[in-house]
Amino acid sequence: MDRSGAVACACLPAPGLHDWMRLGLGVVISGQVMVLSLAINLSVLDVSASSRLQVAVVVLTLLGVALLGPELAVSVRRAWERGRATLEAMFALALAGGLGASVLGLLFGGPVFFEVVTVVLCVHAIGLRVKERFWSAALDRVDAEELYPSKALRLVAGELDSVDVGELVPGDLIIVHEGSRAAAGGQVVAGHGWIRTDGVDGHRLPIAVEVGARVPAGAMVGGGGIRVRVDQEGTTALHAQRAVLLQAFSAEIDDGMAGKVASVFAPAVASIALVAGVGWSLASGIQQGFSVATAVLLVACPCGFGLATPVAVWAAAGQLARHGVRVRRPAALEALACVGTVVLDKTGTLTELTLGKHADLQTTRASTWMGALQQWFDHPVAAVFWSHVDPTVRLEGARRLPSGGVAARIHQQGAWHEVAVRPCTDRRDLDVWIDGRHGGRLGITERIGPRVPAMIEALRALGTTPYLLTGDTVDPRLGIPFEGGASPEAKAARVVALQEVSQVAFVGDRPNDLPAMASADVAIAAPDASAIVRETADLSLDTLSALPEAIRGARALRVRLRRLLGLSLVGNVIGVSVAAAGALHPVVAAGIMGGTSLMVTLLAVPPGAR
Repeated sequence: MDRSGAVACACLPAPGLHDWMRLGLGVVISGQVMVLSLAINLSVLDVSASSRLQVAVVVLTLLGVALLGPELAVSVRRAWERGRATLEAMFALALAGGLGASVLGLLFGGPVFFEVVTVVLCVHAIGLRVKERFWSAALDRVDAEELYPSKALRLVAGELDSVDVGELVPGDLIIVHEGSRAAAGGQVVAGHGWIRTDGVDGHRLPIAVEVGARVPAGAMVGGGGIRVRVDQEGTTALHAQRAVLLQAFSAEIDDGMAGKVASVFAPAVASIALVAGVGWSLASGIQQGFSVATAVLLVACPCGFGLATPVAVWAAAGQLARHGVRVRRPAALEALACVGTVVLDKTGTLTELTLGKHADLQTTRASTWMGALQQWFDHPVAAVFWSHVDPTVRLEGARRLPSGGVAARIHQQGAWHEVAVRPCTDRRDLDVWIDGRHGGRLGITERIGPRVPAMIEALRALGTTPYLLTGDTVDPRLGIPFEGGASPEAKAARVVALQEVSQVAFVGDRPNDLPAMASADVAIAAPDASAIVRETADLSLDTLSALPEAIRGARALRVRLRRLLGLSLVGNVIGVSVAAAGALHPVVAAGIMGGTSLMVTLLAVPPGAR
C-alpha cells in the first residue's frame, strides 16, 4: 500500500477575506450578466443599443473569467497531471460550451448564454470554498501535533520527563529518539545520526548531524538518538503550508468510490453531449447544437462527485477527531468501513510495562548505566528506565544488537565499560552484561491496559475479528486468536494471509510494525506510537477506545456516500436525458446545477458536523 503522499505538512489557512470578496464580486458580475443577457435575448433593440449591451456583457464576462477562472484552470491542470477524468473537466467543458454558443449568437444574431459562463464559475468557486471550510475545520482538529510533537522528553536532574512543548525554554535539554521528530530547535550536545527536514523546508535528502550541529524543530531523526539543547521557545511552532497536504488528500479522495464512478461518468456525459450537439447541429443549426451540448454538460455536473463527496469525507474526519481519531488519509476511511479483521500489536499497544521488584544487579552503578543506555531508544521496554538517567554518564556507540537487545560504551569515573542488555528466553526479563561478564538480571512486569477488554468486546460487537500478533510472549487472558514470537517479516506475512479472508487493519506503535502496517488495508497508529509510525499510518488514535468509534464512523460515511452517489446518478441521468432531447435551456440547466449543488452538499454533512 503506497502511502508516500499521505502526509506532507500542515497549515493552509481557510479562505481569507480577499477570497470571499473576489467570490462576492464574481456573483454580482454574474447577476449583471444574466440581466443583460436576458435584455439581449428577449428585448427588441436597435442596432446601437444592442451593440452596447453586447460589449458590456462581453466585458463583464471576461472580468468574471479573470476573477474566478484561474481557480478552475488550476483544478483542471491538477486533474490532467494525475491522469484523471474528474468533474473539473466537465465544468471546463460547460464553460467552453457556453462561451462557444454565445460567440456564435453574437456573430449570427442568435441567443447568447454568457450568464451560463459566470454561473459555472461561481458554482465552482463556491464549491471550492465550502470544501476548504471543511478541510480547515478537520485539519484544525487533527492539528499540527501529528507532524510537530506536542510532547518532549526533557532531561532534568537526571530524569526524563514528558512535558508539553509549550513548557520548553532556551537551555532545556531534550532527548530525541531515532524515528522521532524534534519538538523544538536547538544544538546537538550528544549523539549523532541524520535528520530529514522535508516536512520543514522541503529538503528531501538526509542531513548528517553530530555534536555542535543545529537541528530545526520538526526534523525527523534517524541513525541514532540525539540530545539537544533547546535554543527557542517551545511555542514557536513551525507551520508549513496546508496546501500540499490538501492537494495530496484531495487526490486520494478522487481515487475513492466517488472518483471511480466519476472516471466513468465524466467521459460518458462528454460523449453524450458531443453526439447530441452534432445531431442537433445537423438538424437545427450549429447554434442549437451548441445550446443542447452546453445544457447536457451543465445539468450533468454531479456535485455528489465533485463537491458533496469531499465535503462528506472531511466532515467525517472532523467528527472522528472529536472522538480521538486522527485521520491522516481520508481515503482510508472507505477501506476501514470494509475491515473484517483487526490485527493488534501487544507490547506498548495493549499492555503496560513497569520495572519488576526482583532486580538483582550486582552494583548500584549498573542501574544508572541502564538508564544512560536506554534513553537513546524509543521502545516500551526502554521507557521503563527513563527515570534512572545520570547526566554525568558519558556514552558512545549506542546500537541495537542483531540477536536482540542494545549495547554501548559507557564512561564514568575515569573508565570505559562495554554494557549490553539482552532479552532472556521468555522475551521479557533482561540480562545485563558488563565488560563481557554477566552483571545481573532485571525483571519487567507487564499487564493488560485497563481499557483493552472493553475495546476488544466493542470490536466483536461490530462484527470484526480481533487478532493478536506480537514478537513477544502472549497473555492468554485476552481470549482472542494470537501468534507470538513473530518477526517483523512474519507479521507482514500473517497480515497477507489474513487478507485472503477479509480486509485487514493493523494497529501498531513502533518501527518494527511498519512492514505489517504497509501490508494491511488500513494502517492505524496506537496511542503513544513513535513519530515515524504515526506519519506512516492512515489513522492514529488518542486512546484505544477510539478504535471501535473509527470503524463506526467509517461505516456511517460509506452509507452516506452511497446515498449521495445514488441520488446524484439518478438525478443526472434524468437531467441528461431531458437536455439531450433539446427540452432544457442552458440557463435553466445552470439553475438546476446551482440548486442541486446546495441540496446535495447539505445532505453530505451530518447534522452534528454542520
